[in-house]
Amino acid sequence: MSKTLSTISIFFLSGVAALIYEVLWMKQLGLLFGSTAHSAAAATAAFFLGIAAGSYFWGRRLTGLSQPLKLYGWLELGIAATAIFFFAMYAVWDLLFSHFYAVFGAIPTALTLLKLLIAVLLICPASFLMGGTLPVMGQYLIRESRNLSQWAGWLYGINTFGAAVGAIAAGFFLPRLLGFTLSYAIALALSTFVGLVALCLSRSESALPPIGRPKPQEKSTASENNRLSKLLVLIAFLSGFVSLGLQVLWTRMFEQVLQNSVYTFASILVVFLLALALGAIISRYLAG
Repeated sequence: MSKTLSTISIFFLSGVAALIYEVLWMKQLGLLFGSTAHSAAAATAAFFLGIAAGSYFWGRRLTGLSQPLKLYGWLELGIAATAIFFFAMYAVWDLLFSHFYAVFGAIPTALTLLKLLIAVLLICPASFLMGGTLPVMGQYLIRESRNLSQWAGWLYGINTFGAAVGAIAAGFFLPRLLGFTLSYAIALALSTFVGLVALCLSRSESALPPIGRPKPQEKSTASENNRLSKLLVLIAFLSGFVSLGLQVLWTRMFEQVLQNSVYTFASILVVFLLALALGAIISRYLAG
């Protein structure tokens, strides 16, 4: 198996582990909050908030990075460590939540913000590190800007397809067959395995040359590109806002059919992720 195929394979497994975590986190928050709808919304918001912050943070620190695969391995091991930390934090909030509920239970807005804060504190440490995995892996595989269209769609699609597999496993099979603890242990084992494999592969990784940069542009062209970039950022933000909003709304709608259970969240999530993965792979071909 080539080194490139090995890295793509572990990136697929990284997506599997990530969504096993998310579904199990949502299930635990449901036990804490007493509402699948609230736990689904809070888990989704906290998960993607961490992903976004991590992607921005790590992405801005990749310039000149000579061994991205080594950093990727440490990120995956960090995910496993912070995912274990979830249990300690959850135990604390499980003890304190009833006291907070007694104070804020009659104030819906305050209670909603409290639930979101709990979800952020529990989930964001791990999802922040998850957010760094795509830009770091992209740094390793995409060395020239002209190769962006070739690899970006594949990377996102493969990782997202792995996420769909993880959502199916955690939503419909693993907890029922193995229980919550063992299912969570499988996700931890996957993250650890991916991290160790990445570190092993990085031992033969020579220092990579800097990424090829485009030639300097005229001021007028640079100004036009800057305005276009800002517009594209706004479009991307609105696209994410609508997409995740629809996911949460669909979850609430299908509660009527699937009896307000974790299966509702998992079903919508699987369809959502499969569509994202397919769209990413199709976009790779459309981009040429």
